[in-house]
Amino acid sequence: QMAVRRSSDLTVARQLLVEELSICTAHAGSAPSRLESNAMRDLRVEIAQLLLAEADGEEMERALVLKRNAIEMLLAGSKDAESRGNGGVAYFSVLGDAHRARCEWEQAEHAYRSAYAVEEEERGSCGERAVALWARVAETLLNQNKAKAAEAAGAYEHLLNLQTVAYGPSSAPLVTFNEALCKCYLLMEPPQLQRARQALVSAHNVSCNRYGRDHPRSVRLEQNLNDNAFREEELPDSCDDE
Repeated sequence: QMAVRRSSDLTVARQLLVEELSICTAHAGSAPSRLESNAMRDLRVEIAQLLLAEADGEEMERALVLKRNAIEMLLAGSKDAESRGNGGVAYFSVLGDAHRARCEWEQAEHAYRSAYAVEEEERGSCGERAVALWARVAETLLNQNKAKAAEAAGAYEHLLNLQTVAYGPSSAPLVTFNEALCKCYLLMEPPQLQRARQALVSAHNVSCNRYGRDHPRSVRLEQNLNDNAFREEELPDSCDDE
């Protein structure tokens, strides 16, 4: 493990961990203890993280193989390891990262939900890691486009509440999250233009409060609000709640 931490060669580091995992697996036998199972789970998480890091520097075809290998490495030990605690959060989170890297949004969503559930049970819903994990859940829902637009909107509304409670009403991510919520409303059938505009107004207000009205981000948001689709006189009554 010391060699792994010192190694700048991701492949060498991964090979060392794979060898350690093989030794642990052989030592544990067919009926590993909970301690042994959790240790092997943690090794699989480290190996998967290295595979994903390797993939970042590879061409597309090779990168996809490495990402798939990361998923298979994690799933191979999914039945035996304890899912609670920090180890469980890390396991599901990295599994989500691996699926996300392959644009497998539904699988990533399920993994991030599992990570969030463990984190929420252990430490509550408003901690830094819980908020970050729910942001991933919301993102994966949004990336499933119209199929889950309404569910994504609900996830971003919840995320906005978590972020506000944890970091205050002017925290920077609220701008991004409100913009994402706006997109959710626009993806709905029919598009919820009034709600989309309100989300954009909220993003603009936070941006102005945090950065000033002349900041490029505030200016861009104001320009978007002045777009014909978001002018009050252009919004149809049918955008209200059904």
